[in-house]
Amino acid sequence: MLTGTALEADIQATWDKARAALPCANLDQQKVIELVAALRDCAERASAIGFASGERELLRMAGYLEGRISKTEYPRYRADGSINA
Repeated sequence: MLTGTALEADIQATWDKARAALPCANLDQQKVIELVAALRDCAERASAIGFASGERELLRMAGYLEGRISKTEYPRYRADGSINA
């Protein structure tokens, strides 16, 4: 479906960069933000041509990388790890 297209090349390059970042213990936050933006851009372009499975995987990777740099505190848990009622 995408063989030989510019989108295919963009997806592959962005995916490879994202996969290379996954095992890093200390991710550079700015680099991750740029990767997430690139993944989301590729997902949007994939969606525009009806490549739904590609869009889904790209967005999944973007969400995973965002989670790696997120400082979000989940209100369900207290600082000691116990669960709020």
